[in-house]
Amino acid sequence: SFFMKFAYQKKEKRFLGFQRASGGRGVRQPFPWRIFFASGFFVFFLVGGLYFFLVSPVFELKKLEVEGENAALVAPAKSVAEAFWLQPRFKYLAGNNFFLFSARTLIEKIKQACPEADRVAVGKDLMTGVKINVSPRLAAAIWCQSAAVVASVDQATTTDIALLPSDECFFADNNGLLFREAPAISGTALPTFFGQIDQDFGVRSQAIASSTIQFATQLKKQLWDIDIDPIGFTVNVGDSQEITVFTDESWLVYFDLNRQVQPQVKILGVLLANDLKDKREILKYIDLRVAGKVYYK
Repeated sequence: SFFMKFAYQKKEKRFLGFQRASGGRGVRQPFPWRIFFASGFFVFFLVGGLYFFLVSPVFELKKLEVEGENAALVAPAKSVAEAFWLQPRFKYLAGNNFFLFSARTLIEKIKQACPEADRVAVGKDLMTGVKINVSPRLAAAIWCQSAAVVASVDQATTTDIALLPSDECFFADNNGLLFREAPAISGTALPTFFGQIDQDFGVRSQAIASSTIQFATQLKKQLWDIDIDPIGFTVNVGDSQEITVFTDESWLVYFDLNRQVQPQVKILGVLLANDLKDKREILKYIDLRVAGKVYYK
């Protein structure tokens, strides 16, 4: 039929990629050279660009410097930085490539390896290389593990008041973070806190609140002004409302952390200068935790 003949002729013209010309000859479709060359140039420039920016020595960082005020802190920080510098990226790429060298990652690694580092600044420049500045944490308090015997108000007459020798001490920064082991120090201007021996604290532990450290620092200075030497402080783990002061005369003073230091110390000074002037040797404790009232034994 006419329709079957037309369909056969159409199929024959397209068979094997040939197309019937008007003269009856088969003509092959032209090869897409433009697309082929465009794809080739794209791959060439992509691979070449990756090699130029990530592999070639053009973008290599030539120098690594680590500096800081504390030489004992600079040494371990430099070791971490050098290891990071030499570590390959993606197994095959150089670690000192400008685009692959991550300052943020290096800062995290240094702080993880050096808990004494407070601030780490990393700068990288293609001409001058990498410069790292490490600032140490400053000690604001000392925290010790000790079997501290704290006499409560009801037990003051029967319980000895003492601070047993501490097993382990650490320096804490102004945020209460423990960052380095501390030797046994007496007479320091830093407030010394004592925690129970079963409290599991160590380097990188958050042991004390920063507000408590500020309170104890002010308190220690003002107690010295009225001839009281505080040898240690304790804070109840479950109750942040009070702080206990151990004196070198073997009696305690309880303070309220929520009230200002100066008014409480002033009351204490007046009490010791008058009512308790000749009774310090037999004194057990003074309780200033209740506003407007003083208890002592």
